[in-house]
Amino acid sequence: MPTVLDYLRRQLLGDDAANKLELSLDILSAMIFGRSQQKTHVNRNLSRSDIEFVELAKPSPGYEPLLMKMGWNQFAARGLAKFVVRRAKLRAKESKLHRQVTKDIRILAKGPRQRAAFIRCAQRLRDIWEVTPFVGELLYKANVDDFEFMRLLKLAAEGHRNEFNRVTEIAAKVAPQLSIKRGPKIRAASAAHESFLKDEFGLGLGPWPKPQQDRAAEYVDALTAATREEFKISDFDPRPAQRRIIRKRLNSLEK
Repeated sequence: MPTVLDYLRRQLLGDDAANKLELSLDILSAMIFGRSQQKTHVNRNLSRSDIEFVELAKPSPGYEPLLMKMGWNQFAARGLAKFVVRRAKLRAKESKLHRQVTKDIRILAKGPRQRAAFIRCAQRLRDIWEVTPFVGELLYKANVDDFEFMRLLKLAAEGHRNEFNRVTEIAAKVAPQLSIKRGPKIRAASAAHESFLKDEFGLGLGPWPKPQQDRAAEYVDALTAATREEFKISDFDPRPAQRRIIRKRLNSLEK
């Protein structure tokens, strides 16, 4: 059965970064299994990026047991569960930010009619860009040099008026390609459920275990039960995630 590291090595990281990740995971494995001497050593020497992996020491309440039932070893199951949940939370955060980002870029595209409003928009976009790749990805999809735009945006946010016109020119290229998404925002639980449901990692997940009785007179599939347990949402509804997958498939067929 493939591991999370196998997927990251093949699709995202490459050998060098994957080897560093593997070393960090080996250290955490020692921590998980209670090797006190190595644990002391780790606490003194972990870098900031390594510390982020400490969360792997905590069991995943829903997805980890489900993956283990499907034949994954405990550490790989926990790693994949944490990876999916963390990315799902980021996706949910970006869903909430999308409307504000679109509005700000549209305001910038109209030019600095009101200097204070222009600077506020630049500051918001700068702050969002510094904590999430979301804005940069939108610019990249619009065929815009995101690094140039963000460099100019930072200067505009600090009140450098000489950069306003150039910021407006770039924003005007992006604005027509953005639309404000209607309907409810994507929640982290729904995003994580969708990731597992469509097996977007290409790991050959499934078949899922048989449905189980989650509450009185209600039978739910194993993945829904795991999502409810993972996010502590007893009435989690999997249908929005299922509808998004169907829409994406229909859109791909139309293209």
